[in-house]
Amino acid sequence: MDIRIRRVGTVDRNGDGSDVTDTYAVFDNGKEFLITLRTHARGRSLALVGREGFLYRDDETNTVRRQAISVGRSCGIMIDADEVVEGLSPWALRGVVIADQNRDAKEIRITDRAPSGASKEPAVLVDGERTE
Repeated sequence: MDIRIRRVGTVDRNGDGSDVTDTYAVFDNGKEFLITLRTHARGRSLALVGREGFLYRDDETNTVRRQAISVGRSCGIMIDADEVVEGLSPWALRGVVIADQNRDAKEIRITDRAPSGASKEPAVLVDGERTE
């Protein structure tokens, strides 16, 4: 596993930090994704640039899924899409959140190339320095 993440843009919709969308370039084992992390008064959400819906981690299958919903005629919620995002690791989503928490970092790297005897969890590096 080799995942690299870097922030490539930020948009503050209201100019006061109450609705901010950060865009991250995610390189996950040779595939590139652009992922947004939107932070606003009601929470946070992850999405793929150019695709409707939000991203979530499916714990049962250890995959990342994209789900798009809409309001139906009877005011019920309809699921328009719920599909696996091929090539995107759940660790990549975790890395985007870590990148957001370390706003001054230039790059987040997640790798399973840890020193021998190390934990079975991948190593998380913030600008080359290992973090927990």
